[in-house]
Amino acid sequence: MSHDARAWVWDHSRSKGTARLILVLIADRCVDDRCIAYASVTALMKRANASRSAVRAAVDKLIASGELVWLDDRQGPRGER
Repeated sequence: MSHDARAWVWDHSRSKGTARLILVLIADRCVDDRCIAYASVTALMKRANASRSAVRAAVDKLIASGELVWLDDRQGPRGER
């Protein structure tokens, strides 16, 4: 499923720069057709080679744009939110 999620980002997302990269990295973690993904800030920092503040700013932009939704009632297998 992550392939479909990544393809959606490349073909339809309006995000740019670091936000787009972060969205692709999150899409890479989608495991089913619901596109629920768990990615810690630390993991995103490492994979994107970006600072904590850059990752947080990117996530905030994606949430503000509606392309990413934060699910308060979910927690990943390693405590990711």
